[in-house]
Amino acid sequence: MFEKKTWVNRQSEHPARRRLTPTGNDNEFDVARAEGVIMEDGDAFDAETMNDLEKRVAEGFSTLDPADLGADVCVQVYACVKSGTVYELTGSGAVGRCKIPAAWNSGDTWSVNGKAVPAYCGADAVDSDCIVAGRWVLFTFDGQRLDFNGGGGLSSGKLAQATAAESDVLSGKKFYAGNKNLKTGTLALSGSAGTGDVLRGATFYKDDPKSKLTGTLALSGNANAAQVLSGYTFYKDNAKSKQTGTMANNGAVSVTLNPGSSYVVPAGYHNGGGRVRANNVGVSLAGTGYTTGASALNWSTTVSGANALLVIVYGTNMTKVNTPTVSSGTVTKLSDCPWRQYNNDGTYGARQAAFVYAVTGISGNCTIRCTTSNWDWGFGATVYKIA
Repeated sequence: MFEKKTWVNRQSEHPARRRLTPTGNDNEFDVARAEGVIMEDGDAFDAETMNDLEKRVAEGFSTLDPADLGADVCVQVYACVKSGTVYELTGSGAVGRCKIPAAWNSGDTWSVNGKAVPAYCGADAVDSDCIVAGRWVLFTFDGQRLDFNGGGGLSSGKLAQATAAESDVLSGKKFYAGNKNLKTGTLALSGSAGTGDVLRGATFYKDDPKSKLTGTLALSGNANAAQVLSGYTFYKDNAKSKQTGTMANNGAVSVTLNPGSSYVVPAGYHNGGGRVRANNVGVSLAGTGYTTGASALNWSTTVSGANALLVIVYGTNMTKVNTPTVSSGTVTKLSDCPWRQYNNDGTYGARQAAFVYAVTGISGNCTIRCTTSNWDWGFGATVYKIA
């Protein structure tokens, strides 16, 4: 840094007075100051003072131009013309400035004193952001490349990291991504859910990005795992707790039963295609007995391989018929059928009846006996085997 010095004038009583002393030669004198009282000696104009000035000036330049570049350390004006797609700079100096003669177009290049050189602005190659027609620009030139003042914004490299597309940005909003071209978003929210469609307490946006809504939907299921098919999942009353069903899938159950048999339906799911069938009932005559003449009925027969028996006892006097007895099973009276014979002369004969019994729960052979409590004409019994 240049060190400034304050110069002081010499001050005396008679600053211009001099004393002349003859030297002994004709018209030759020695001249000496005769200023009278000296108030201020002042700064001498001599070699020491001048050398000190030189020293201070040199030190000032070394601070501003440590590389001793001379004029190159200052900003030099370069001439700039555009010839086709080339900006041609003419001039000298490491630091320069020029006025841009024409608008920048993609693909334009630069030359300095006829030598093609690359040109940059910050981290990027120069473009229309820093090269504008009619504007003055500053640059440095090292003999190999031009570096224009500017940059500091988002570089092309950083913009390349932005991957948003127009469809990712709200409709009408401006943004940059991928390059320095300004883009406009096209994304429009078009949700159709209402608050009742979204879980209670959860927030969402429907068709306005500035209007946050809160759901009110509450799960209130009451199914349990045993009521849902095995392997199928469901939510009951907690949207974050998925449960798995355990109900057995029985599909289509098919069962064939013999008369008198039963089937316990298993718990679980049935697809509606199942069938419970009964084997055909085989009915055959097992025996017939009746009174001959005036005598009481006392007839029996033994039946083997029967699931059940159907017994019909009939007679002319319904009050004299006894309930049949069996060696195996249970006798149940099903019905009685009283009737009277019409004599075709306006009169009716004696009162008659037929009694129907069922024998069930048979185990092994069954002996059945049919009786009446007194004799009468026309008693009889018939037994049918049900296999």
